Amino acid sequence: MPNLSSLPRLGNRIEEILLEYLKVESFTNTKGEEDVDAFFHKTVGDMSYFKDHPDLFGQYETDDPLFDRKVNYAFYKGSKKTYVMIHHSDVVNVDNYAGYKDLAFEPNKLMEAYKNDETFLGEEAISDLKSNKYLFGRGVADMKAGGAIELALLDHYSSTNFEDSILVIAVPDEENESLGMRAAISLLKSLKDEHNLEYELMINTEPHQRMDDTRGVISQGSIGKLNVFVHVKGVLAHAGKALEGINSNGILASIVRDIDLSQVLVNETEHEMSIPPSWVMMRDTKKIYDISFPNMSYGILNVLNFTDSPSEVLSKVKDMTLKSLNDYIDHVNAMRQRFSKKTNRTWSDFPSTSKVFTLGEYLNKEAVDGDLSNYPEDIEKIMISSNDDEPLVIIGILPPYYPAITNKDQSQLLDLVNEFTQNEYEQGYDNRMYFTGISDLSYSSLPSKDIEDEMKDILGWGSKYTIPFEDLKHVQMPCVNIGPWGKDFHKPSERVYKEDVFERTPNIIDYVIRNYKGGFYV
Repeated sequence: MPNLSSLPRLGNRIEEILLEYLKVESFTNTKGEEDVDAFFHKTVGDMSYFKDHPDLFGQYETDDPLFDRKVNYAFYKGSKKTYVMIHHSDVVNVDNYAGYKDLAFEPNKLMEAYKNDETFLGEEAISDLKSNKYLFGRGVADMKAGGAIELALLDHYSSTNFEDSILVIAVPDEENESLGMRAAISLLKSLKDEHNLEYELMINTEPHQRMDDTRGVISQGSIGKLNVFVHVKGVLAHAGKALEGINSNGILASIVRDIDLSQVLVNETEHEMSIPPSWVMMRDTKKIYDISFPNMSYGILNVLNFTDSPSEVLSKVKDMTLKSLNDYIDHVNAMRQRFSKKTNRTWSDFPSTSKVFTLGEYLNKEAVDGDLSNYPEDIEKIMISSNDDEPLVIIGILPPYYPAITNKDQSQLLDLVNEFTQNEYEQGYDNRMYFTGISDLSYSSLPSKDIEDEMKDILGWGSKYTIPFEDLKHVQMPCVNIGPWGKDFHKPSERVYKEDVFERTPNIIDYVIRNYKGGFYV
């Protein structure tokens, strides 16, 4: 069994790499992400193994439409048996650091400044600051600490003639659309073909959160994520004649009320539940004020799930949307009848409707051709010509799509981790089937053999957005997230537990790599 002496001075190396990595202000979706290339090239290029093998590290193109962001990788070549360590190199912005923005990437200076101001941080963060057991700063937890651990382990393995192959991949854009990881799938395929590799395990080093401070957490998969759009066209009317129409805002409000936090879209395993759905956008399409109803309204629903396929999610949303739409029509009809009795008008009821379609159904029904990739403009264009006397709703999916992934066998990795941590630290680790913070592990294996058939309802699929599922078929592997304990990701109190970063997590990963016997993916 490896012990702390098997990784001599690794903690110092991790700290050295981490402090340099933090200086790269690689904010998501900015040119700052490009600066990772120089950091990675220098850090890996200074390692003795890669001085002799400069062809085994570098950058891989992402076909980035916005900047020149690349996937950075370094490959230590041992046997066919290959362990892949991944991390994302982007961080969220520092706007919420207020007057401390200039110190956000310098942990030591930031912590000194925080110690002189007990009003900026919350009570728990102040207590952790005073304990000197945590490192504070943007990206220290999410997730450059994990990246520093991977690079230090790579340096260690490559300088000690480790038996198996080790591949470290740093990807951009995880906090947005996982552009980097989607490109990394093809990199994995290319390296596998060139070097005849057998991928054993993908290890991510995202930080973990704890419910019990004394117990760590590993995750053997990653939660799925879908952005479902619901686009509503009502029956247009002047607001002074409100009962002569059906307001798209009213329809959407009914849908939002009924679906928000709905248990229908929650998946359960034996011990875990996925996150209830929540609306992240709700608006109409008016550009300026007038006294008419809006022509259309739309909302975007965030669905985080374990087991439902995209078509299953849309089927559930469609059923709930249809009910909400007809409930709102019933509400309008009731108001019309009440008003007509008072004013001696003769109004017939608006009929109930079945006009709720998935994007794929509507395109097929109307024989719509052409590239649809811009939301909401392209959806408005195809809905505008529909009958103005009855409502219409189209639902679909907006990129990015994160498939839900988990290992078929959960016992081996959990047993390995606990075998080591109980022996070395007298500490247990709990297992999660799914990392619920969303991660690039979603692209470690195929969610189903028919997954490409599920993409028909994703706006812009194949033109503006794609996932290389064909390559993924050839490189899929089991996965695990083993990262340091962190708190308050994306907040100015973001921090990571030092002992985890500089000692425990790298030793746990090392033990897993040396003792893993292979597993199964689903």
